Amino acid sequence: MRFDTNKELLNYVAVIGFYGLPLDYLDTFQHNIEQVTVDSIKQAFKDRIDLNVLQTVTVGGEGARAK
Repeated sequence: MRFDTNKELLNYVAVIGFYGLPLDYLDTFQHNIEQVTVDSIKQAFKDRIDLNVLQTVTVGGEGARAK
């Protein structure tokens, strides 16, 4: 992660506080992202998404058509 200004750093700190993230969030972010696997994404989807009530909305511009 890169911070070009103090304002950007302040925004990250505000997010950490708002969501109750750990204080080392910025230090461990990259490592945590590198630990994500396709299998962990599939498992999280299975654990959190009820396919019986899932709805998909597709929006397209002029001339777009459903496939």
